[in-house]
This record gives sequence, C-alpha cells and structure tokens, in this order.
Amino acid sequence: MGGDEDLLNIFKLIYRYRVMIMSITLAIAIITAIVSLNLPKTYTATAVALPPEVETLQRGGNILSYSYSDIFGEGVNDSGVVIAMLKSRRMAEYLVKEFDLVEKYKMKSFSSAIQRLQSETMVIPTKEKTIMIIVNSTSPELAADLANSYVYNLDEINNELKITPAKPVARLLDKAYPPESKSKPKIKNNIIIASVIALILSIGFVFLVEYFKAIKNKTAYISKIK
Repeated sequence: MGGDEDLLNIFKLIYRYRVMIMSITLAIAIITAIVSLNLPKTYTATAVALPPEVETLQRGGNILSYSYSDIFGEGVNDSGVVIAMLKSRRMAEYLVKEFDLVEKYKMKSFSSAIQRLQSETMVIPTKEKTIMIIVNSTSPELAADLANSYVYNLDEINNELKITPAKPVARLLDKAYPPESKSKPKIKNNIIIASVIALILSIGFVFLVEYFKAIKNKTAYISKIK
C-alpha cells in the first residue's frame, strides 16, 4: 500500500506542475529545432576499395605470387597496409593540395586543413575484406570526390615510397557518388532526444522545488514551536 501511495503522490505532483513541465519541454524542443535548422548541412559519401589478396610478378619467366605479408613479414595483411596508407598524413597532404582544402574549409593553415579532413574521414575494414572510405563534407560533390580520390592516390604514394609492387595498390570496387540527402543534422532525432532530456530534467526540477519547500516548511514549523 505504501508503494502505491508514493506512486500516486508522484503522479499528483507531476500533474500539479504539468504546465511548467510542458512549457519547459516545449521551449527546449523549439530551441533545438531552431538551432538544428541553422546548423550546416553535412553530406556523407562512401567509396569501397578492394585490396589485392595476391599480386603476381614475373621474374625471369617464372610466375611468382606475393602478398603484403611476404614483403613486410608475418602479421601484416593486405588490408592492413592499405588502411595504413589511407589513414596516413601523407595521404591527407595529397588531398588537401589536390582539392585546395585550406581555401574550401576556410582554414588558417595547411595543418588545420589536414586535421579537419582526417576528422571527417573514416576508414573501415569489412568482414568481406573490402575497405570502406567514408567522408563527410558540407558539399555532396566534395564528399564523393574525396572518397574516390583516397583510392586513386594510393598509387601516387606507392610510387613515391615503393611500399609494394602491386599495381594498382587497391581497386575502386564501388565508386562514391554525391549523396542526394544530408546525413546531418537529423532534426527530428535532435528534437526527440532534447525533448526527452528536457522532460526528465523538468520533472527532476519539480522534485527539487518540492524538496526545498518541505525543508522550508519544516524549518518554519520548528521555529514556530520554539
């Protein structure tokens, strides 16, 4: 019975402050919508690269098969080397120069543009042994061009550093195309999340107000008795 009474008191308290709770929740939802609508739109493009499992070389008339593990030793697989190249600062430098990202990103320095590019790029190996290159940008065309150029520039880095005899280092299995819709901000999701948080906080605020009221009334009562 005591538990039921406590639960009933909680509902009564929420009902008593319902206008304040709803007002706070609605205000936060409106503010979130306004902020979300004014955030820059972000587009996401994805390219899929296929690293070679085995590269074939011909030496003196004999056909020999090599993989990256043959070149770099055990524990290094084909995808691992390609991923390392894709994530490298050298790759970022190539792309920043190629697409003039210092200007497009409106950055103050070359290093800042590199950091921005790397923060907006994800390189993810899949269970099918392919590699996904995911790039975010405020321009759908730039996002797609950057994702594809990550793969195209692998050979440029390889020619410079002589990492592997494989030609090409990886093939572009699925080309990235400019996305038709934005990936961020997700306005509806933002509003729902903000509203739920606001609702929880406003109810918590109500309990806090009642707690201080109870303390104040108790203190006043004790003072009156004295």
